[in-house]
Amino acid sequence: MLPLLRTKTTLPLAPPRSVERPRLLERMKAGSQRALTVIAAPAGFGKTTLAAAWARMRAMPVAWLSLQPADRPRERLLAYVVQALQVINPYLGQTSLALLQGGSPDGALYALLNDLAEVPHDFALILDDYHSVETSESNEILNFLLENRPTSFHLILITRTAPGLNLARLRALDQLTEITATDLRFTASEVSVFIETSLNLRLPAEATARLNESTEGWAVGLQLAVLALARRPEAWQSLAGQEHIFDYLAEEVLRREPLEVQEFLKVTALFDRFCAAQIAFILQSTNSGLAVVPQSAVSTLASVGELLSYVDRANLFLAPLDATWFRYHALFADFLRKQVTPEQAAPLYHAASEWFEQNGLLDDAIHYATHAADYERAADLLETHYRDLILRGEQAAIGEWIACLPPDLLEAHPRLWLAQGWANIIGLDSGRALECVARAESLLPAGEAHDNLRGEAKALRILGKIFGGQVAAADEISEAFILLSEKDDFLHSLLHFNLGLHHVMEGQTAQAVDAFTETLRLTA
Repeated sequence: MLPLLRTKTTLPLAPPRSVERPRLLERMKAGSQRALTVIAAPAGFGKTTLAAAWARMRAMPVAWLSLQPADRPRERLLAYVVQALQVINPYLGQTSLALLQGGSPDGALYALLNDLAEVPHDFALILDDYHSVETSESNEILNFLLENRPTSFHLILITRTAPGLNLARLRALDQLTEITATDLRFTASEVSVFIETSLNLRLPAEATARLNESTEGWAVGLQLAVLALARRPEAWQSLAGQEHIFDYLAEEVLRREPLEVQEFLKVTALFDRFCAAQIAFILQSTNSGLAVVPQSAVSTLASVGELLSYVDRANLFLAPLDATWFRYHALFADFLRKQVTPEQAAPLYHAASEWFEQNGLLDDAIHYATHAADYERAADLLETHYRDLILRGEQAAIGEWIACLPPDLLEAHPRLWLAQGWANIIGLDSGRALECVARAESLLPAGEAHDNLRGEAKALRILGKIFGGQVAAADEISEAFILLSEKDDFLHSLLHFNLGLHHVMEGQTAQAVDAFTETLRLTA
């Protein structure tokens, strides 16, 4: 099944200098008695911090899932939701995962609801950054869960935009709690506490009021302002009251750091998540192109670890995902990325792709190969690993990655057409799968060197026909066997399965049993 990154289901750590906000925690507590809580506000308003603080109160078991755009496909989203909910009960959703692997997302959803109804106590599922995956299909899934949920199940959405769910109906039923940017803005008293906690400093009342007015209670704006004030306490007099204050303050923070730290921040911010070993490999493998400090200054794992510790101590918006992985606040990362040109970023992305491949993190390896515009590498990775991706239930991701490649590149990579064919078979689109098979076959050069690919294409064609209700001829299956390598257990097992189906359709029970038995032997 689809492997789940543990960092995506790990409750975020509490910020080192956070302010308790009991008025908002009470709103969350009240919301947990209803079906849905929506925390909707622009970036930097403390949405995730609030939800995580409530979850740490342990009022009820909580499953946490941080979402990313790559989780948008329906099957992938469902698989992640199910596996996240297994924090509540490790046996929850096992039938759903099996049905997803079998290509039945609707059945998986029904099975999931039946499992949720068996949980004997209240529990909550928190979906962070829901806006990054929102589609009509994802909204359909959540609407179905909410309309058929057991009363013990509570859903909490953290999002930058109002979700397209049946909110009006939930409001009418008093089953919705909404927390907006207005609610999340810091009050004057909270600003005072925040400054005292962060700086161990009492500013004049005028300064606190000016700071609150200029940032409009915006949490990340306050954090940046505090960083600026730590260096120049008189800076409160020059703060402007608009959201572009972020870029101004971030620049103030960045340019006051040592050049080595500036270099490190720019490099690490290019990645959605990073760890010390990854960054050390990148800096050792390539000249950064930023030319801020000598390469040797940040070329060792020890140095990277020291820089990470410094960034953490300096409160430079570093968010630990667990003991190994980190990310920056999204707005700070966006600001830092603006400082790096595409030409400077490309070799770093390429090195990151190599590191992720070497460490078995194929999704990230392909992701950063496309970011580096190294489409040949992305194509080679997909060609080498697409079967693994199919077996892991990543068929939707295959389609998305191939769509990122230049169309003319596909003409030089017939395996990518086979990859699309397998993805379409899993998606029960046999017509499109057969079109991909035909295209792959037309691109294969003559000669025995490509017989195994021809055999794979024939196996895929046979399966596509069976899904379309056509009986595959025994000699057609035999021809595929001849073309395939004897070491290809995956395709041999598939052909034996197809042969078994052929015998079933022909009424040849004994032969069907023999073929299915061989299928089980090869897949054991």
